[in-house]
Amino acid sequence: MCSRTRLLSRPCCCEKACSPWQHSVILIAQDSILSLSHALQVSLVLPALQDSLGMGATYSLFGAISVVALATMYFTVPETKNKSLEQITAMMDAGKMK
Repeated sequence: MCSRTRLLSRPCCCEKACSPWQHSVILIAQDSILSLSHALQVSLVLPALQDSLGMGATYSLFGAISVVALATMYFTVPETKNKSLEQITAMMDAGKMK
């Protein structure tokens, strides 16, 4: 497997060429670990929040967090609709997409 420059970054250039499936396996594994860790965090925090805040306030809090996350994605994730992979790669290389 190829080494990585940092967690959740694009795969680095290796001395020998890596196949695209090796990079996708790494990204899928990172995504799975991240998803499981978030599920664990929610399952540990949810009962305590429900006991202390009540049901309505707990889900209002989760709703507010979701609205903030949606707004953050809307303003920070670049539009890639109707762009080819080459154009997206050029945007990433130019630093316009992080």
